[in-house]
Amino acid sequence: MGLSIEGKPDQATAIDVIHQALDAGCRHLDTAWSYYESGGPEQTNERLVRQALDSWKGPRQDVLVATKVGHYRNFLDLQRQLKDLEDKIAYARQFYNDVVQKFNTRIETVPSNIIASLFHFRQAQYFQADEGSRQAPVVDFGQ
Repeated sequence: MGLSIEGKPDQATAIDVIHQALDAGCRHLDTAWSYYESGGPEQTNERLVRQALDSWKGPRQDVLVATKVGHYRNFLDLQRQLKDLEDKIAYARQFYNDVVQKFNTRIETVPSNIIASLFHFRQAQYFQADEGSRQAPVVDFGQ
């Protein structure tokens, strides 16, 4: 039963459903970080199972919780994560280059240029990525 995807019950009802299943003898709960409502927080179902087990009065040591890793709900989730990663890398590159620009300006500006020359500070190089590294990787589900 989908307890954390589209059309899901509220949290209290979902926990009650898990408690009823456990009380009826169910001892295997299957979950994954990818079970969540589109646009909602990830790992919703795993947190829900944890909350249900924390509040259940039965023998928790008898319950087997299965989860999956590296599983994407769909191509759009994977694509979003790749784009987010590329954005973070681009931000880090820009941050580095901003620092280099400030440093280079500082060692050429009076009076800090005097100290810079005494300690042999030299112009720092800007980060320049290879042209191919700016493109998102190609993902092929074709096997």
